[in-house]
Amino acid sequence: MNFESFKFLQRIDVSDRQTKQLKSVIEIPNQSPILDEHFPGFAIVPGVLLIEMMAQSAGNLVLYKSDFSHMAILAAVSHSKFVNYVVPGDKLTCEVELLSFSRGFALCEAQIFKDNNMVASAELRMKVVDFFNEQVKSAVVSNFKAIANTLQPAL
Repeated sequence: MNFESFKFLQRIDVSDRQTKQLKSVIEIPNQSPILDEHFPGFAIVPGVLLIEMMAQSAGNLVLYKSDFSHMAILAAVSHSKFVNYVVPGDKLTCEVELLSFSRGFALCEAQIFKDNNMVASAELRMKVVDFFNEQVKSAVVSNFKAIANTLQPAL
């Protein structure tokens, strides 16, 4: 994980391309300049970063489901809830489910858990697009393969 580079996911687990679910693991670093002023003396991960973690998880699910032919960009967030705070050192699990896919959009439901207790949830609409260029495709696919734990033969 490189928190400052917005690479939040340490690992993603998927079973096969038929699945509509993905689980990711996120470990919040003990120190990060991103958190220093939010809040001084008691750092809390901003809610917008929790949404980004859910969006990265949803994007990886769409990437995998498309057999690495398309990527996903966050288009809309609905019904977001933050029911507890996240602090440095927390280990999180994000669970994403693909609810529908039509007209170039994937609708996903995402939840983040800390110690099996939900801390955040949202419904994410992801715009499914062609890769912008080969450099983007290479970086996105390489990142997936570096952190993916699949239960089928190597990709």
